[in-house]
Amino acid sequence: MEIIKSLITPDPGMFEGIDLNNLLLIDIETTGLSSKYNWIYIIGITYYDHSFNKWFIEQLFAENASQEKSILQAFLSYLNEKSVITTYNGDTFDIPFIKTRMDKYGLKMPSAVSYDLLKLLRANSLFMHFPNYKLKTVEQTLGIFREDIYSGKECIEFYKEYSRNGSDIMKQRVLKHNYDDLHSMPRLLRLIEIIENKRTIHIPNSKYPTKMHIESLNIVGEMLTIKGIYSSSYKVPVRSYMHSWSLELKEDNTFTINYELIHAKSKDDLNVDLIYMKSLGIQQDSYMYMGMEIPENYSLVRVGNEFIIENIKTIIGKHLESMLI
Repeated sequence: MEIIKSLITPDPGMFEGIDLNNLLLIDIETTGLSSKYNWIYIIGITYYDHSFNKWFIEQLFAENASQEKSILQAFLSYLNEKSVITTYNGDTFDIPFIKTRMDKYGLKMPSAVSYDLLKLLRANSLFMHFPNYKLKTVEQTLGIFREDIYSGKECIEFYKEYSRNGSDIMKQRVLKHNYDDLHSMPRLLRLIEIIENKRTIHIPNSKYPTKMHIESLNIVGEMLTIKGIYSSSYKVPVRSYMHSWSLELKEDNTFTINYELIHAKSKDDLNVDLIYMKSLGIQQDSYMYMGMEIPENYSLVRVGNEFIIENIKTIIGKHLESMLI
C-alpha cells in the first residue's frame, strides 16, 4: 500500500457558511461496478488542514487486490477525525461500495454524515438549471475546465496492466485520473453557496431588516405558492389577504405567499406565467427576456417548466419592502 500526498494549487480557498474542520471529500477508483466481484484500488481524499491553512489530496493506493484491506483500514483513520463525507454521486456509488468491501474484511465504517453534491443539485433543480448532471457539465458551469485524457473505464484496464507487469506509466495514469477529480472537488463546494444565495431574499429595509429563505415553489391552478422561513425584527404575525395575492408571516418564522398568475403563450408557442405587478402596488417597466417582450406592469415568473427565480425574488422583495413600514 502506498499513500501519495500533495498540496492543491492554486489554493481553492475558504467557503462561506461551510465548516471545513469535519469535511472529507472522497472519490474512489474500482476495478468494476460490482462491489461484490470487484475491489477498490484507490481511495482519494481531499481535506482542508487548518494547521497549514491549505488544501491537501491524499491517495491511498493498493498495489494489488491483497492490499485493498490495508487502504480501507487506513481510510478508517481519516473517518475517525472527520464526520462529514462529501462526494459527487457518492450515496449511490462510492459509499455503498466502500461499506460492502469493508464488510468483506470484517471492518465497520463509523457513522458519518453523507453530503452528496449530486443529490443537492437534483433537490434544488428549481434554483439551478443544468442540461445534465454529468460532473464535467457542472464543473464547466462553475468555470472549472479540465480535459479528461482517460475515462474511468480505461483506467480499469490500465490498473490491471499495472498489476500484471508493474508498469509505472499505467500507475501514473490511474493516479492522475483520480487526482484530477479530487483537485476540482473543493471548488464544487461553491454550489452550496450559490444555491443558498438563490434561495435567499434580503429585504432592503433599514428599519426592519428581513431575510427570507425559499423552501418550495408550486403552481396550483392560477396561483403561485411560495413557502419558506424568515427572520425579521418586524412585529409578527402579518396576515394580508387580497383578491390576487395573500401573504402570511407566521410566529413560528415560516411564511406563505400566494400570487395570482396570468397564463399566456409566447410567439414561439411556449407556455408562460406572469404576475400583474400593479395588483401588488408595484410599477414595472416593459422589458425583454430571451427575445420576448414583456409588457409594462407585468413580470415573467415561469417559461415552460422553468421558474425565473430572480424575478420571483425581486417581486417578493419589492412587495415586502412596501408592506414592512
